[in-house]
Amino acid sequence: MRGLSTVSADKGSSRAGRVWEICTFVEQRLQLTKIRSRVPDVLVMPRTWKKVPIIGEAPLLRIEVLSPEDAFSRTQVRCRDYLTMASRKSGCSTPGSGVSSS
Repeated sequence: MRGLSTVSADKGSSRAGRVWEICTFVEQRLQLTKIRSRVPDVLVMPRTWKKVPIIGEAPLLRIEVLSPEDAFSRTQVRCRDYLTMASRKSGCSTPGSGVSSS
């Protein structure tokens, strides 16, 4: 389990000096149901999150990096799986096409 405890905004930005209280993880197992899990490419959790080997609560953000070989139907299944968790916001974007939805 790899993570970063804080991320700072650039000095030139309007949020300069603010620190985001987050942890980021690459390829961390996310438990969707008792019998189903996924491993998103990137997960962002609140810094106050209790560190466990398998994450069982909705993250602040999860990112899946898609390749041209990924079938749309398979991507839809992944999105539906993630929607089973109580996320406040979910979205999908297709890089290079200008298409996104939320």
